Amino acid sequence: MEKFNRVYSLRVEVDDGVNTSPLTSSQIGTGLDFRANKNVEITLPFTVEFTISRQNLSSAQTATFRVMGLGEHTRNTIQKDIFQFNQLRAVQFRAGYDSPSGRFMPIVFNGTVSTAYSWREGTVWITEIEAYDGGFQMANGFSVSQTLAPGASAYQTIRQLSKLLPYQSGSPIVGSFPATNKRGEVLFGNIWDLILQKSNGLATIDNGQVKALNYHEVIQGEIPVLTSETGMLGTPKRTSNTLELETIFEPRLTLLQLIELQSVSYPQYNRAWKVMGFEHRGTISGAVAGDCLTTVRLWFTTRDLQIVSGVPVL
Repeated sequence: MEKFNRVYSLRVEVDDGVNTSPLTSSQIGTGLDFRANKNVEITLPFTVEFTISRQNLSSAQTATFRVMGLGEHTRNTIQKDIFQFNQLRAVQFRAGYDSPSGRFMPIVFNGTVSTAYSWREGTVWITEIEAYDGGFQMANGFSVSQTLAPGASAYQTIRQLSKLLPYQSGSPIVGSFPATNKRGEVLFGNIWDLILQKSNGLATIDNGQVKALNYHEVIQGEIPVLTSETGMLGTPKRTSNTLELETIFEPRLTLLQLIELQSVSYPQYNRAWKVMGFEHRGTISGAVAGDCLTTVRLWFTTRDLQIVSGVPVL
C-alpha cells in the first residue's frame, strides 16, 4: 500500500439541544443520558493533529484530537465539560491513504468523549477533544449476580461476561483459558473486575472489543510483515523481551496481532512478534505539512505463537 495522500474522518456525537428521544425502561435511573444525539463528521480540508495510544493493558485506551478552524456552531455543539460525566458521546476516528487503487481508511480509534474545549490562538480557533476507549465499559459494566454450574471453564465465563458489557463494537476474542470450577460458583460484582480475575489480568478493551489472550497467543492481522519497504524507519530498539520501532503511519495495526519483522540492520530480529501496543501521532491537513508516525511495541516469546480465531474491529 502506497503511503501518500493522507485522509481522515473524525465523527463526533454532539449535543445541539434538540434531544427528544425518550429513555427506555432499562435506562431510567442509571444516571446516564443515553438519548440519541446527532453526529458531526469532520474531514479535510480541516487540519487535525492527533495522538492515539492503544496498549495491551487493563486500563482504557486514550486519544487526543486537535482540529483547526471549526465554525462557532460546530465548536459549541462539540464542547463537553469534565463535569458532564452523565453524557455518553461517541467519537470515531478513521484515517489512512487515498491512492489510485482506492481509499483505505480503517478505524484507528473508537471510543467516547471525555472533554472537548475550544480556544483561539491568534486568528485560528482550536478545538481539542480528549477521548478514551473502554473506560466507560470498565466503569459502567454494572454489577452482575450469576451462578455458574460446576465444570464451567474460564474461557466460557469470560465470553459470557464480555457480552454483558455495554456498547461493544464486536464479538470478544478469547484465547485458551481452560481452568474449570470444580463446584458451583457465584459471580457477583463489577463485570470488568470479574473478567480480569478469570483472565489472570490479561484482558483489555480495544476499539470497543474485549480481547483476552495469553502471552503466546495472537490474532491474525492485516499487515503480516514490517519492512523498510512498508514504512519502517531507522533501527529497532531492543529490551529483554520487547522491541520498539517506528514506522510511517500504519492505521491497519491492531492490538495482539501477529506480525513478522524483516530488518536489514538487525537480521537477528527477523522472526514472528506479537503487537503489545502502539502509538499514532501526527498531522493530517490540506493546508500544512506535518509528520504522521506510528511507534510499535512488539513482544517475543520462545514459545510458538498460536493464532486465536476472531475478527478484530477495523
